[in-house]
Amino acid sequence: MNQAFSKIWILIILTIFIAGGLFTWQYFGVFQGEEKPKDLNAECSPITFSDYEVAKNNKGEPLEFYLDLNGDNKEETVRVYREAKGECERVKPTTVKVFSGTDDCQEEVFSYQGEGNEAWGAQVIPNFLGDGSDVVMVKDASYSCGCGGTTRLIFFAYQEGRYSIIEGPQFGGLGGLYMFDGDNGLGKRIIVTEERWTSDPSDYCCGCVSRRQFIIYNWNGEEYVKTIAGITQNKYLEESIDEILQKEPSVLNSQ
Repeated sequence: MNQAFSKIWILIILTIFIAGGLFTWQYFGVFQGEEKPKDLNAECSPITFSDYEVAKNNKGEPLEFYLDLNGDNKEETVRVYREAKGECERVKPTTVKVFSGTDDCQEEVFSYQGEGNEAWGAQVIPNFLGDGSDVVMVKDASYSCGCGGTTRLIFFAYQEGRYSIIEGPQFGGLGGLYMFDGDNGLGKRIIVTEERWTSDPSDYCCGCVSRRQFIIYNWNGEEYVKTIAGITQNKYLEESIDEILQKEPSVLNSQ
């Protein structure tokens, strides 16, 4: 009887030992087990689009920029797209997209479709409005390979907790010039010039010297306010705004 009782106790002890071992194996298996890789494709956005390509500047460099727009100490990517056709063949509007995340997995967080069919350059402007924030400026142009055209400066920013655009000056002609001239923020004042012709048809000449109409855009905290300034007495072609103002400083006087 004692032998039978001993065998029963041995069976009980073995059962407890085996069960405890299984519990221990399962517990540490979950805790130390290899985590399943995340499905990155579920969160990633496409960065290539049908009929479009990344726009390039006149040096052949892609118009894409890496900067911390929203102030979270992580870089976003701002990428400018244009129709994937030759110059003078593009008709679809330019598009600008902002992506967050890494190069392996980028998430689209903002998109803007321009009015023009060409992107005539882009750049990062630090401390644009004096608040320490950077913006990306894109020259959104409408052009069909003639002597005319329209360019608008668009600024991509992060304001009041969201991505947004600031619509800047719009100017016509191929000879339009602009200059940032603000205090405590370059973007607080922008000087623009356009070609100015008289009503006499003989005065017009595509790609030639011309008088310059000066226009001043001042930032009032919400938008740009346009002020028409003077017209130069002399004609100019390749001179910068600074060079013109050195010769005719009074042209900035409002009309």
